Amino acid sequence: MVVFGGDLWPLGNAVAFVELPLADAVAAYREWGKQWESAPRFDDLGDAPILDAMARLLPLQEPYKRRLLVETTAGWTAVFDNGRRGGDPFPPTYLATSRGQRAVAATHVPESQTRFPATQFHLFGPTGEPPLMYVRTVYVGIFDEGEWRFYASGPVQPFEKVEAYRHRVGERLTREMLLDYLAALGIRADDPGFYAASVLATDTGTWIPSWTGTLDDARTAAP
Repeated sequence: MVVFGGDLWPLGNAVAFVELPLADAVAAYREWGKQWESAPRFDDLGDAPILDAMARLLPLQEPYKRRLLVETTAGWTAVFDNGRRGGDPFPPTYLATSRGQRAVAATHVPESQTRFPATQFHLFGPTGEPPLMYVRTVYVGIFDEGEWRFYASGPVQPFEKVEAYRHRVGERLTREMLLDYLAALGIRADDPGFYAASVLATDTGTWIPSWTGTLDDARTAAP
């Protein structure tokens, strides 16, 4: 598996997808980086297989300093980061919304990996609610309250399996449903053949992460 509890977990447990070609996503990232302490560095990784490209994010860090932008066969760019807990997919959605395009923040952390499992689907776009441009949010998980919680807001999308939202709370949004929702948008998130060329973006600021470790380190320390 590539994402959402895949072979390199926690890498890929949370991914942003922006509806931009890779070149445009990198250009947007360069503009975004002008607001930072120092401009990010970009390294072209070519057409490396997706798991090999994701491995270039290692070691994991907290806070993270690297993101991987990956071209896909459907006009979307996937964005991964080297965060200790699997990724923060929300900030990169700005790359698309700042250009009037759609973006998705998707997360799945299975119960086998944590005491705080969660599955989340967030759709952003030009018709969304400013300033973050949320169109639709559906998520289920165990969060700070310590018990399963389900939440949905925004217009129901035509591809949603709304009948499942009447199931037991923890089953209202599953990994399989998340993959189906993404597929309805043209995103074959768990298909290695969906991914192509990639670019590694590194924050060159002087700040130092408070934690650095391997996949095994992160898995051992998982809550």
